[in-house]
Amino acid sequence: MTDIIEQDDTDSADALREAERVTWRSPVDGLWVAETPSDYLGMVDRNHDGFVATGATGLDLGVFPTREAAQLAVYTRWFAADEPAGLSRRMLPIASATAVAVALPALVIGVAAAASMI
Repeated sequence: MTDIIEQDDTDSADALREAERVTWRSPVDGLWVAETPSDYLGMVDRNHDGFVATGATGLDLGVFPTREAAQLAVYTRWFAADEPAGLSRRMLPIASATAVAVALPALVIGVAAAASMI
């Protein structure tokens, strides 16, 4: 006689969802960066036209009237994961480095501005 033991996949599914939970950080005023523990999703920055959404590969996703709409565009682009022709997941480290290179000066300027207010 063979016993069949059913495994409850709920725990593993919950663990996967927890591991891939999207986090939005705001390193400086007007900039929001989306990531999971294993992936960079993109960013949203506020300018005089609205909220600019940029995907993980640096693709401009558009300007939106609200931060939430721009964040949804970033999330949707990441979730769909349909890269335009010529781009691949191999380029993500390059795109991530580019995003850091763009965001880091903004962070430094923001910190310097905050320090001068003290």
